[in-house]
Amino acid sequence: VALWTEEGIQNSREILQTLDFTLEERLSLSDLTLALDNELLVSGNGIHQVALISYKNEIQHLLELSERACQERDKLKTDLDLADERNLRLIREVDDHHTSMETMNESRIRDMEQDFRERLMSLRCQSVEESEVLLQQVELERHILMEELQLLRVKDTELQEELSNITQEKVRLEEELD
Repeated sequence: VALWTEEGIQNSREILQTLDFTLEERLSLSDLTLALDNELLVSGNGIHQVALISYKNEIQHLLELSERACQERDKLKTDLDLADERNLRLIREVDDHHTSMETMNESRIRDMEQDFRERLMSLRCQSVEESEVLLQQVELERHILMEELQLLRVKDTELQEELSNITQEKVRLEEELD
């Protein structure tokens, strides 16, 4: 009722009584929407009926778009989690591999002395570089997925705002028609 009054509807209490709503009880938005839908459908005014059907169709379409955006966002979250798990597994494998190489090289160092010390240093540097490259790739992939997730969140917000605007426009047009 307050919303209607803010929008310039002066006889909102009479409208509610006409629709068989009591003024003492709290209104259910879904019940009110259903009553207004029924009133427009039985009014016999083709324009009102077409407008109502068009708004319902648009709202349904926006809800479907919103649902798809949510599903895409959830899929991206899942993909990001899987990528994080895969990357952690790769890091563990690299670490395990690195540890194994260190053990083997230490044994060779004991057996072959100075010649293999230089080789061990080279392998350690190479392993560190590989780890850094892997970590950079992981961070890049994570960053890309986060950007995609952010874009979907923005899209979801825009769709929610558009749905809200259309709903407000529907209410406004219905009020104009009344």
